[in-house]
Amino acid sequence: MRHQKLLLIGIILLASILRLYSLGSAPVSLFGDEVDAGYNAFSLLKTGKDYNGNPWPIYSESLGDFRPTAYMYTLIPGIVLFGLNNFSVRIIPALLGIINIYLIYLLIKQAISLVKKNQLPFIIRFNFPLLTALLLTITPWHIHFSRVAIEQTLYLTLLLLGTYAILKTLHHPNWGIIAGCFFALATYTYHAAKLFSPLLFFTLILVYRQPLFKLPKKQLLLGGLTFVLILVPLISDFFYGSGQNRFNKKPVKFASFLEFYDIGDKGIYEESGFAVMFLVDKFGKGKLLELIKSLRTIFTKEDFYKTFKDIYGFEPSYESFNK
Repeated sequence: MRHQKLLLIGIILLASILRLYSLGSAPVSLFGDEVDAGYNAFSLLKTGKDYNGNPWPIYSESLGDFRPTAYMYTLIPGIVLFGLNNFSVRIIPALLGIINIYLIYLLIKQAISLVKKNQLPFIIRFNFPLLTALLLTITPWHIHFSRVAIEQTLYLTLLLLGTYAILKTLHHPNWGIIAGCFFALATYTYHAAKLFSPLLFFTLILVYRQPLFKLPKKQLLLGGLTFVLILVPLISDFFYGSGQNRFNKKPVKFASFLEFYDIGDKGIYEESGFAVMFLVDKFGKGKLLELIKSLRTIFTKEDFYKTFKDIYGFEPSYESFNK
């Protein structure tokens, strides 16, 4: 047992080095989603609102999408401690990545404990949890996601906690409430989680239905009720809040300046970068900023063309951008 603990400590130290070394400078700079999440977290810290002015939102309109803000809230402690910089935005994901190593060890160990001792050799019981932790420690995708500020690391952490809590419930019924809590919270972290987290939750219940249904009904009902109650704000927001905005409003994106034209040897511009450079070089930044602000209230291509013409005096087209 002592050797197992020492090996686990060694694995966690290795995980810490791989996830914390030069965290602020590798990757070289924050990419778009990281900048967005960090600045939103900073805005929530200073004003209690996202940078669109919405108080403590479940979703934040960002980069043409409505991003879950649960992850952004977790970035706030790093910004409080270290200010707003690359390291502070990435430190919480890195710490969560390290915690994942310990959680996967606990999860596999708990799963193995449910198997009768005579059904598994001692070498597997002793080594498999450590081997799993080591493999996750050196897995490239996990190292990458632990070193950047995106939602997946928090999502994985909550899934591991929820799955571990389900297995603990088999012997300690009060853990059912904790399991329901973690699986419900996971749905707030990532769009795919709204489908996958409940699916995994109910799949585990189905797999372990025989021992679970032998437990006191009160604890099982409390676990299910906890899961449902935590989901109520998310469901409400989906039908009456930003979820409806996401489905009903389809703003014209700035990347749609130029349509796809069949223009032979002239070449086809598929991105807005050329258009932006053209507009800034010829008309300055003032009109461009005015156009960007107006995009929040534009929902059809016709309205976009009209607003563009009102600001610049001509409609966007290949010919107008290549005079």
